[in-house]
Amino acid sequence: MAPTHSNDDVDHYMGPYERWVFRSELGRPFSFPAIAKGKGQHFTALIDSGAHEFTPPETLSVADPNSGEEREVKLRYPPLWSSNGAGRSITPVCFGDPSVDDGGLAQTLHAVCQLGPEEMQPRFRVNFPINPKAWSEFYIPNPTTAQWPGHRRSEKAPKAIIAVIDDGIPFANRAFLDAYGQSKINYCWLQSAEAAHDISAVPFGKEFTNREIDALRQIHGQDEDVLYVDAGAVNARLPELGTYLSRHTTHGAHVLSVAAGHGLGPRQALMDDDVHIIAVQLPNTIAWDTSGFGKEMYMLSALHYIFERARRICESYGVADDALPLVVNFSYGWSGSRHDGQSEMETAIEQLFTQRNTDANGNSRENSFLVMPTGNTFSDKLHARLSDGHFVDGAAEISWNLLPDDRTSSYLEIWFPEEVADGSFEISITPPKGIVLDSAGSISLTADPNLNEGDARQFQNLVIDGKIVGQLSVDKNRGTRWRCLIALVPTIEHSTGSRVAPIGRWSIGVAKSNALDPLPQNAAIELWVQRDDDPSELKTGGQQSYLSHALSKRTHLNRDEYPNELEVVRGYGSMNGVANSKSTIRVAGYDQTTGRPSHYSSAGALVRIGTTLNPTGAQTTVCAPSDRGPSRHGMLGGGSRSRSRSLLVGTSGAAPQVARQMVLNLAAGKGAFEGMGDTLQGINEDEQIRRTHIKARLGHKKLKVEVQ
Repeated sequence: MAPTHSNDDVDHYMGPYERWVFRSELGRPFSFPAIAKGKGQHFTALIDSGAHEFTPPETLSVADPNSGEEREVKLRYPPLWSSNGAGRSITPVCFGDPSVDDGGLAQTLHAVCQLGPEEMQPRFRVNFPINPKAWSEFYIPNPTTAQWPGHRRSEKAPKAIIAVIDDGIPFANRAFLDAYGQSKINYCWLQSAEAAHDISAVPFGKEFTNREIDALRQIHGQDEDVLYVDAGAVNARLPELGTYLSRHTTHGAHVLSVAAGHGLGPRQALMDDDVHIIAVQLPNTIAWDTSGFGKEMYMLSALHYIFERARRICESYGVADDALPLVVNFSYGWSGSRHDGQSEMETAIEQLFTQRNTDANGNSRENSFLVMPTGNTFSDKLHARLSDGHFVDGAAEISWNLLPDDRTSSYLEIWFPEEVADGSFEISITPPKGIVLDSAGSISLTADPNLNEGDARQFQNLVIDGKIVGQLSVDKNRGTRWRCLIALVPTIEHSTGSRVAPIGRWSIGVAKSNALDPLPQNAAIELWVQRDDDPSELKTGGQQSYLSHALSKRTHLNRDEYPNELEVVRGYGSMNGVANSKSTIRVAGYDQTTGRPSHYSSAGALVRIGTTLNPTGAQTTVCAPSDRGPSRHGMLGGGSRSRSRSLLVGTSGAAPQVARQMVLNLAAGKGAFEGMGDTLQGINEDEQIRRTHIKARLGHKKLKVEVQ
């Protein structure tokens, strides 16, 4: 009989973010409503089997927390896609466990950890739960045509497919109709909507095909407000969905209109009917915790869904082997993570796109692309790099500054080079002047021997005056690279209690166990503060913390110059933390009037090697306009309702312009980047430093769009 565990044992399975977010004495009260308001019974997770291909079972045998008797927990998977029978090492999964309130979560997680042969027992990341109303009671993973007819064949066969993953998708907007007045959106999955009460082809949420969208438009005509309420796309009783789509505009409305719509005027390239559309709307509360925690299962499920539905489109038109070109725009991201392409999400992205870019004969092809923004944090002081030169007697120090009135948790990640040995560094944290921790806040790169499942890790609570205000932890992420995560509670009293993190300058120390040991050649310790603003105006109350260092004097962070020496706190290396896979097209933003990078547009990393600056890690691929001028910020797009307009500032608005041009090129049988200019045109070869900076910020290609 399998051993039993109480929910107090959840540390045995959870990583640092999961522990912080799911434990009520830590960060749970300050998390998004889906977690903060109570214990769920429908959970999502990623199962990671590392270098092994692994297909998890459909049921788990789990020991009951009270009786010890075995019970069965059914696992669900979204519509999964694979090419030529190829497997995967990262699998999105969800499960309903009615025993969670009795301590059953730990038991279920233990059973997940025991999957597979001993040499490849997988690890997992628990994500945020599913609202019970969104749980599909009659889910059929691979329905036949008789069970579920799927999409309606359009009058014009597709030459390419464009897909968008975002929030607030206005699927009934007339910008997405073809010449016959029918929807070009073949499939649209609202992941947090109330589930259908009959057979469903998605495990949670609600799916609309073009047949259903056309039927809704027939019933409601041009009254899109009533249409979305009737369809269940607006529901105030579901916090993960809410009334977000009732707004004049949403992030998803702008992005989808720019990537795949029409009607924005003569300056926008026409989108022919032979480009078909797939859309996925993520849960709206996905913006509540900008750490990146809780989202990956939904994101990876969205990609699998798009690939699987694209296959159905191909098959219905007699196109074999997923041969229709596919461009996916995902204007989203976070600032933390590994930034080396080896996170769970980036590994899964690389597997999916590599497989679809390989034909049945094993030959490479370029017909599948993921377009993502570089991010908007270049000037926000969220990234720092500590090299050997910043250590004095084996120790270095940097400041983390917390602002007043922050109603959300703050996170700082410290990543060590992959080559560093266990126990080779110690990290310490000191509160602002005049405040002391109840016990020393320091931790070394070593594992707690009692936490013997999952990644090697160690946790320490940060306590002031008997109240927990934070968590200091280390974990060997995916068994390959040490990370230190520091999480702090809000800086203002919350409705659930009086735990408050002191505002001001927290000192972060990094010390070598042996002061004489150098860092690996050309390597450094990288720090990223997680973005903590409110990108979708969901009233999270976040205030952005930031880094500072005695050697970082300038506040503009190289905005107007191209220095040969970079500061400790820098914008270079602020690349979107989930956009580092080789297959990802990374899009930066520039000012249409000046041609210069937008001041916020994130960049690839630069490091000094010898006498020159060199790019390292994932770099910017291409740039597109994100501002119309120095005093005309943002770009125009479509709003939530037909014929309405929106304005979006940021690289999220630049990415769909590139995605649109790429899919138009592919539909016309051209190269994906045809017609895009050279960012270095006219720059002298002797201006090597300037060329290096420009490529890090703007990439090699430049999409030129007429000024709006």
